[in-house]
Amino acid sequence: MIVYLADLVHNYFPGLNTVPLNIGYLAAQAKKCLGNDVEISLFKYCDDLLDAIDRKRPAIVGLSNYTWNESLNDFAARDIKRRFPDMPIIMGGPNIRNDREGIQNFLKTNDYIDIYITFEGEIPFAGLLQQAWYRFQNAPFSGNDLKCFDIDSCFSLVDGMLHGRHSVEITGDLDDIPSPYLTGLLDPFLKPEFIQLFESNRGCPYSCSYCTWGSSARSHVRKFSFGRLHDEMEYVAKKGVTFDNWTVADANFGIFPRDIDIARDIREIYEKYHPFHAMTIWWDKNAQKQIVEIAQILKGLSNAYIAFQTFDPQVERLINRKNISLERLQELAESLSTVSERFHTDILLGLPGETMESHIRSLQCAFDQGFDSIGGGEIRLLKGSELETSESRDRNEISTKYRLVQEGFGMYRGHFVAEFEESVRSTKWITEEEMIILRVLRAIFFGAVSIGEFNPLMKYLRNSGVRVVDLIRKMIEEKDLVPAASRCIDWLFEKARNEWFDSRDDGIAFFSNDERRKNLLENPIIKLNYDFLAYLMLSMERYESFYQLIRVVLSRYFPALPAAILEELLHLCKTRNYIVRCLSGKTETHVSLSLSDETIEQLQNMHYLGSRTGEKAPSRIQLEINESMAQSIRDSLQRTTPHVQALSLLFQKFPIYLKPVLPHSL
Repeated sequence: MIVYLADLVHNYFPGLNTVPLNIGYLAAQAKKCLGNDVEISLFKYCDDLLDAIDRKRPAIVGLSNYTWNESLNDFAARDIKRRFPDMPIIMGGPNIRNDREGIQNFLKTNDYIDIYITFEGEIPFAGLLQQAWYRFQNAPFSGNDLKCFDIDSCFSLVDGMLHGRHSVEITGDLDDIPSPYLTGLLDPFLKPEFIQLFESNRGCPYSCSYCTWGSSARSHVRKFSFGRLHDEMEYVAKKGVTFDNWTVADANFGIFPRDIDIARDIREIYEKYHPFHAMTIWWDKNAQKQIVEIAQILKGLSNAYIAFQTFDPQVERLINRKNISLERLQELAESLSTVSERFHTDILLGLPGETMESHIRSLQCAFDQGFDSIGGGEIRLLKGSELETSESRDRNEISTKYRLVQEGFGMYRGHFVAEFEESVRSTKWITEEEMIILRVLRAIFFGAVSIGEFNPLMKYLRNSGVRVVDLIRKMIEEKDLVPAASRCIDWLFEKARNEWFDSRDDGIAFFSNDERRKNLLENPIIKLNYDFLAYLMLSMERYESFYQLIRVVLSRYFPALPAAILEELLHLCKTRNYIVRCLSGKTETHVSLSLSDETIEQLQNMHYLGSRTGEKAPSRIQLEINESMAQSIRDSLQRTTPHVQALSLLFQKFPIYLKPVLPHSL
């Protein structure tokens, strides 16, 4: 029995995509149960799947359902059903309301789906294939034939009525599911273009209302054995491929004491094989005590991350969340500052209870607590989450709009296919206009802090008792003081307003225009937080005007700050930016910068520069950027005429700032 499983992702633009671990598990369990009676092929790309069906028709097609491939699934499945009306299509994944009404409505809307499998799919999917094999023995069968099977977690519509039931919570040994790595099923995806995923456990004990991680995997946390995880990682490492990224796909890595041993194993495998450049980890939301030791072990491989989402107690309560105390956070920040290059959190916008002022306080609090990489953004309403339910929308007076998913679009078999995310635009606590203002403020804040354009200045202001969010608010309010900078901020406001559509259909209709679609496909990056800084850097007039606006606002509203130190810090900020240097014809990777004793002292106080007891502070500091990194940046700039999207990509791929040279830096 030939089965095709697809975890589709848009690949119209080159980029990194995750290995299809999810459907790999399904295939591994099915092969365990059916052996050579089933032949399973795995796919990531739409064209590959449709081409394979053209060459050799399968008995069943399975699709994974996420927010980033909803439209792509729809396009592929409808194309399959148009050509092969009886071919069974099975779907699973978290992008669905999992109450009975939600499942029924989903199946009615997406009438090409014959069976939907909820929650963990390995056991029900294998059971479905077993029954299909035993009943039909390779004779042709249709989707309607499968609907008569009575299998937990398998839902279907029969004569317009929903049939199916959720399974009881699974508590068995996860090692019972064969490894898709060790069985060789994922070998076709052990290529540099794929991020390798590894799971040490499943489940999430937390019940955050905006998230589906806990609800889709269920609250009981189960573990894969240490030995199995080690064997999987070593199997991939021994392939001799250097991947850009390995990802630990646990909801809360560090939640168990044994995760220290897993971290040690990752370090040992890295030192032996060097199979990746960086590792992504979602750390335990309650920041167990062992995460400091884990961060120490993984130093240089992964940055510390503690999820906060908000620092407002009312918002925490309304989203079923309990953050760690600020005292505990301060302890962690001090411990992690020496073992992690960046300290990351996310602050979300549009949560129940969140006002404009409380959100700004959360941003400032995150920065004050030592986070120097602060992400997040407008809340996406995820199907299956508590926040997305009709009752929650009514209770919180949530209004939403739609925008394109970054690079979630492309041309497939001559058709334009695009993904749109539904995000909160207002609630009974915040207006849409306030969210637009915050979108602009966050973009400037992100460029200044998280990308790092003004990091030395921002840290000095924090040490001097100045709230950086107040500086940015004044820059927005007083933008007309510097006309060129005012035009830049107006550009940002225009982008922030025009990225939204009232409905998904409106977005599709907008890009049905040939000229708009052509422009989108030629300029695909739409992350405004990155785009704004890129927009500034492409014009020295714009770039300098923004620095001038900061000078003017600091002088007018914070006159007690010493002007000489501020000017030297601004000069340091500009000198650090390697892309700006390259665009100005300065490609050297080492720079010597003269600074006053007072500025050097301030840089040491905020730990931008280190110091040695008894030594006189230097009058010059040395800045440098890694030569191979610099060459990659130069090559990227030379390959094409620099534009906003090209620079945005550079920010996301490379550290672009020169750093102080040891031994004078920390």
